[in-house]
Amino acid sequence: MKGFTIRPAAAAVLATLLLVLLPAGGMGISSNCSRSCGGVEVPYPFGFGVEPGCYLAGFNLTCSHHGKLFLGDGTVPVLDISIPNVTVRINSSLIYLPPGATLRRTGAYQSVVTNSTWGGVALGGPYFLSEGGRNKLVAGGCDIQVLLQGQNGNTISTCAAFCPQIEIANDGVGFVVDHAGVGCSGVGCCQAGIILGLASYRFEIRQLNGSRTNSAAAYLGIVSSEVSFDPLADSFTRVLPAVLDWTISNGTCSGNGSSPACRSSQSFCANSTAFGHGGGHLCYCSAGYHGNPYIPNGCQGTYGDASQRGGCIMIKQSLTEVPLLVYEFISNGTLYSHLHVEGPMSLSWNDRLRIMLEVARALSYLHSATSMPIYHRDIKSSNILIDDSLTTKVSDFGASRYIPVDQIGITTAIQGTIGYLDPMYYYTGRLTDKSDVFSFGVLVIELLTRKKPFLYKSDDDDGLVTHFGSLFTEGKLVDIIDPQVMGEENGDVQEVAALGVICTKLKGEDRPTMREVEMTLENLRAKSRAINNNTTPGCRDHTLDQAATQGVSRQYTMEEEILLSARFPR
Repeated sequence: MKGFTIRPAAAAVLATLLLVLLPAGGMGISSNCSRSCGGVEVPYPFGFGVEPGCYLAGFNLTCSHHGKLFLGDGTVPVLDISIPNVTVRINSSLIYLPPGATLRRTGAYQSVVTNSTWGGVALGGPYFLSEGGRNKLVAGGCDIQVLLQGQNGNTISTCAAFCPQIEIANDGVGFVVDHAGVGCSGVGCCQAGIILGLASYRFEIRQLNGSRTNSAAAYLGIVSSEVSFDPLADSFTRVLPAVLDWTISNGTCSGNGSSPACRSSQSFCANSTAFGHGGGHLCYCSAGYHGNPYIPNGCQGTYGDASQRGGCIMIKQSLTEVPLLVYEFISNGTLYSHLHVEGPMSLSWNDRLRIMLEVARALSYLHSATSMPIYHRDIKSSNILIDDSLTTKVSDFGASRYIPVDQIGITTAIQGTIGYLDPMYYYTGRLTDKSDVFSFGVLVIELLTRKKPFLYKSDDDDGLVTHFGSLFTEGKLVDIIDPQVMGEENGDVQEVAALGVICTKLKGEDRPTMREVEMTLENLRAKSRAINNNTTPGCRDHTLDQAATQGVSRQYTMEEEILLSARFPR
């Protein structure tokens, strides 16, 4: 098999404006290009043929003589292209391991290792496997464990399939593989979510030690989450759909939101937050406009009487239609861009401590002061916006969930960002308020260390959270704390580090609530300001105390929430 790529879903945040693409050779868009193949619509920037200006560099397709559409030079079949959803649906072939596949001993396992990567999309291109619940890892077989790995060997996703043994005549052993009514939940087949988008993957298949199925066949692959995977079904096929995202990556998006790739006069660009991709941007139609931002006049407005049913009419039929999120424009970028700068100096320790408190207040408000609790699900430094005065705004609520007041959590499809994601939520699918607490704890550690949670690896191959916790226990925090912080702090780093450690405890019940986190940081902040101002630590801002007290004393009507929310970073 060959390799496919995944891009994390682009955030609809106007403040994160960075990278963009120039059209190929500066050429205009040709109007003489075919825009369909085999019943699949092909909107610009995609295209095929030899006519100049039919497609943007990297978005070339192939339309075969049989009317089949393929990515690039013709290796991956294309089923559908969506400009509004920023997706391409393709046909994905499953890996098949025939009976009698060669095994090799690896410790406690007998393993079949495939060294191939998944798919056929070229590295460095615009395409990446969609995450956010759009695709899943699937496997079919008996007593096998499948690991989906990045090229550096890190495990991205895993699942295991078992076949319960039953005694049969003559002391033989058979296997129960009929999982009718059970679904693909581990009996004969398994599936798991994929939370990180990469340029390519590799698979490792392990047959568990002692298994009697060494000669059995097995299937595995990556498919769309909408597909019901069942290798025992009569209609089972080895080719199933998968979903790719895409981004424009060979140009730049200017700070005012303009890009040569965004051709419509009513369009703007926003950079991609795809960690696995490492850059790029997309084009969007401005608020109140719909259509294709990549072509001249592609974003069109509406006219008519919106109060009448059917009275609001598009000037031009949209190819962008999806719900529109409108965000406050924050001109100063993200916490990530301010923290992870070149050179030894970044945000001051006082600013970092204040930012922790502002984010904690916002999450505490969402969890405990609204009429219905809201869990954010994707707290990370790139989702914390910074305004001109370095005040924080928690953004990107696309993954947020309302939780009924009579429930403490819900089971849902996993969403979040690797490195920040609560491991208990990842393994169980159970979302609680403590999932946000874990992500916040990772953010605290990131602010203390200036290390990137989704990339960091210690010499022992531990992630940032695990390594930080070990050094905290051993009293060796100086080995990982940002030297700038060590030079500026007033003796409160140890307490902040302890907060980061307790927020990232494995078990949710061992973590504090966001209200408790907020109160801890308020006390630390008050003490720090008292030391800096040579005042009494007990003197605090009365307005902050009043707002904090209101936040836990009652819940609010919707109208009151709108007014109160303006006082909190968000």
